[in-house]
Amino acid sequence: MRILILAPPRVRADTLTGLSFIDEEILALSEAGIEPFVLVPPLEQDETVKGVRLLGVPRARIWDQRRRAASLVAGQRSRIPGACLRHPLEAIHRARYEAVMVQRIREHGIELVQSHFGPFLGFGGMLASHATGRPLVASFRGMDLLVEESAAYGLQREAFYRASLGALIRAADCTTYVSEFMRDKGLEAGADPERAFTVRKGVDLETFAVAPDRRALRTSLGIEGPMILVVAALIRRKGVDTVVRALARLESGAEATLVICGTGPEKAALETLARELGVSDRVQFRGQVTRAEIPRYFAACDVFVLASVVEASGNVLVEAMSSGRPVLCTDSGGPPQYVQDGVTGVVVPPGDDAAMARGLDRLLEDAELADGMGAAGRRLAEEVFGYDRMIGEILDVYRKAAGS
Repeated sequence: MRILILAPPRVRADTLTGLSFIDEEILALSEAGIEPFVLVPPLEQDETVKGVRLLGVPRARIWDQRRRAASLVAGQRSRIPGACLRHPLEAIHRARYEAVMVQRIREHGIELVQSHFGPFLGFGGMLASHATGRPLVASFRGMDLLVEESAAYGLQREAFYRASLGALIRAADCTTYVSEFMRDKGLEAGADPERAFTVRKGVDLETFAVAPDRRALRTSLGIEGPMILVVAALIRRKGVDTVVRALARLESGAEATLVICGTGPEKAALETLARELGVSDRVQFRGQVTRAEIPRYFAACDVFVLASVVEASGNVLVEAMSSGRPVLCTDSGGPPQYVQDGVTGVVVPPGDDAAMARGLDRLLEDAELADGMGAAGRRLAEEVFGYDRMIGEILDVYRKAAGS
């Protein structure tokens, strides 16, 4: 089956999209026999990366694209929300991508369209799917359906996106979500419950594996003593400040080092907070660690923490569990549907540094408990979160959409 994939565009020439976990899904689908094509607006010319065809949007043809976009909008006026039509320039701009999709679908014999993150690109394939008669799968992953004003988070904070989102959800032949929490949000937005499917995240069980000698691995990373790990963008939504505050409250884990992998606008504020709390010597900012290197950090840590204010799922949670490490996460939406509280980790309220400190102390002072939770997490990953399971469920959704 040939599919056209719409996703946030790449920022590096060696990637397929702007998100590594979508790249990994695309490559796994390719190995499963799917022939993926990815629309990449910054590209002027088509190219192939890692065996996947990337389709450009040539600016040299922009006037022809706009003409065909206007025709698409006129022909499908009833499908486009009135709130979007009140912004005709934006509507034509987005429909331009839909017109390119129509051309590419016909040119390459595309059999199905899959959009990630809603109408992030164009109208999420809604107009192109209708114009060509190809089925549409709309996959929702977090910032598309979730809004958290306190963290300035959510694509729906932009009016045009918000207006077109509901139309896309209703137009799609099938919708997918990374957690039941997200599926509930989709149903609230108008998704057909009979065509709305939860496909939980998968993990590469070989890449994210249990370390044979965790202490030696930790030492090789320059860490002596207990290691608390955070892998997250340094933005308000990720709640990394709560982890720093919890570190300052630790009792039994007073010698622990907090290792933070990630970059973002909150770094300076976090550094200041660590100094004010007197723990700057126990907080290490490792910056953007490569995808190839990050499994070593997961395997080496004593505890992994995801402290988000709101979260759709938490890809990092399954990576930590697959690495055999206990996790501490917040009750922020999707994460509790991945982590079994008291079995594979500990769940605490968002923003509660006192509760987080108690959870960390519990895991750091009781190695048997922590290792038992880590082992349970690895078993759960093997039983539930393997990549083969996830890809099989995605293929099932494709078949359902194609038969609708």
